[in-house]
Amino acid sequence: MAVGRASESIDNIQRAHELDPFSIIINSDVGKLLFLARLYDQAEAQLKEALRMDPDFFQTHFWLGAVYLMKHRFDEAIAEFKIGEVNGEEGMVAYAYGMAGKKTEAGKVLENQSEVTAYLLSEAKLAVVPFYAFGAGRGSAWYRLSVGTCKKEEIGEMIAKLREALLKLT
Repeated sequence: MAVGRASESIDNIQRAHELDPFSIIINSDVGKLLFLARLYDQAEAQLKEALRMDPDFFQTHFWLGAVYLMKHRFDEAIAEFKIGEVNGEEGMVAYAYGMAGKKTEAGKVLENQSEVTAYLLSEAKLAVVPFYAFGAGRGSAWYRLSVGTCKKEEIGEMIAKLREALLKLT
């Protein structure tokens, strides 16, 4: 979706939906674009409809988890992201746990994105970039993981360190 062209993107995907109303990909993409346009209630309704069509389509679970995360419905977000774990989305489960106010081993609640970022750097030795660095609001629940400065063979180790740090949260 091009920046500033949310309504155009939604119009186009709605036209595709009219042409093929039974496509799980199109139905899920309608929900995704509604999410990206920050129309969370509409996105939730659309994604739930897509899940009625195909309850196993992991992309729909991912975006519904994202909707729940933005609506601060963390338990529901975690449940949706766990479905995606089998498809390589482990980081979102962990992030949702952090946003849910899980505590560090020292008993500190990670209350905001800055504290989650500092915790990941300290515990996992992993620098993450909050999406506000790319123009999103400071309350955005999204991060970018960059692997540009490591070898391909080191990625698995980094993900393991991230998982270990997040599992320490209670």
